[in-house]
Amino acid sequence: GINAEYMGAVLWQVILLIIVGFVIVIIPFCMFYYEAYDPDNKGIFSQLGPAVGYTLMSVIVFTAFLLLLWYTVGDVDIKYTAYQAIMRNETLIDAYVPVCADCKMQENASLMFKCSIFVYAIALMAFVGWILFVFFGGIGLSALPIDLVLEWKNRPIPMTMIEYGRKKTKIGQASQRLLDKGDKIEEECRKMGGKMSASLKRRINEFKNEVAVVEEVFRKTEIAHKKQGGSPWIAWAKLVMGILGVGLSILWVIHICIYNLADRHPFLNEMFIKLDATFALFGTIAYASFTFYLLWATIKGVLKVGLRLLFFEVHPMKVGDTLMNSFLFNCLLVMFVSVTVTQFSAQSFRPYAKQTAVDSLFITYIQNLRGLGYIFHYVQYVLVIIAGIGMVLVIICPAKKPET
Repeated sequence: GINAEYMGAVLWQVILLIIVGFVIVIIPFCMFYYEAYDPDNKGIFSQLGPAVGYTLMSVIVFTAFLLLLWYTVGDVDIKYTAYQAIMRNETLIDAYVPVCADCKMQENASLMFKCSIFVYAIALMAFVGWILFVFFGGIGLSALPIDLVLEWKNRPIPMTMIEYGRKKTKIGQASQRLLDKGDKIEEECRKMGGKMSASLKRRINEFKNEVAVVEEVFRKTEIAHKKQGGSPWIAWAKLVMGILGVGLSILWVIHICIYNLADRHPFLNEMFIKLDATFALFGTIAYASFTFYLLWATIKGVLKVGLRLLFFEVHPMKVGDTLMNSFLFNCLLVMFVSVTVTQFSAQSFRPYAKQTAVDSLFITYIQNLRGLGYIFHYVQYVLVIIAGIGMVLVIICPAKKPET
């Protein structure tokens, strides 16, 4: 009913406002707070002052940028087809079957109005999220399923004490080389007085990536010997998820091409509607699975790019061994991309989720914003292209084995 629709719209506004608060205020404050930590000055105010100052600066810059764009180009331009007609009197008998005596059609009519500041703030977040989603999500659509299959293939296998000793010797030698390399980098950082050049930053990122690889080799070695390869169910579950991931990635690319870009067939929308006809929750579960898969692929793309491109710092997530800034970075990434994925899913599955609060917000308003609306449509071509390039690169240039 009307009340349910209104409550749904309010709920979406509350959720999106919370996301804006986290992205603009809470997460940046926490990141600045932990970055300001100084072991020589352990007072809380030594961290609190810089964190508050930098957060206020970021909020002021974002607000000024938002107000400027909203005032200048924050208009919604909804295209529609206008009809002019003279109706016959008998049509009053059946309003659902009108008879048009003299119909005139006027093409390319439009309804233009200023959107709310809230809608434009969400649109800006979606725009930033698209930059991340197109690049990392496009790569992740190919890398995620392939890496899951490779993790099954390269799973730890039971090893004898002799093999374990040889492997630990190699790990020790690699660790010693990394310790020496880390000492040299630390000495260079001291000489530069905290100001790092671009080449030094690349070396630091390379060092962090090499440490992550050695740690992963050590973890698998311990599992191979002490746990005799670990649980086979986990490895086989990764294979199953990898195979399912291949199907999901292929279906997503096909759906984008034939529905989002070409508008030839509803494809996945038709499947969701038929699943709902079978059981009410089946379509919802399928919708959620395809949506959350995009978030997972984006996180995978970040890790994949970070291990390959030395100018980008990788932020791995490990249970019980994740730095706070890495955790906050990934939270910030997920917050941005979640808005974009929500918009993209609303656009991709509009026949299934039509006339909902999210459809009105992201499709009726944000999708028709001047300037940004065109970007939101044509950036999907870039997503498909990067997904194709990522698939070729992952197959032709797979990740190096940790032993190398």
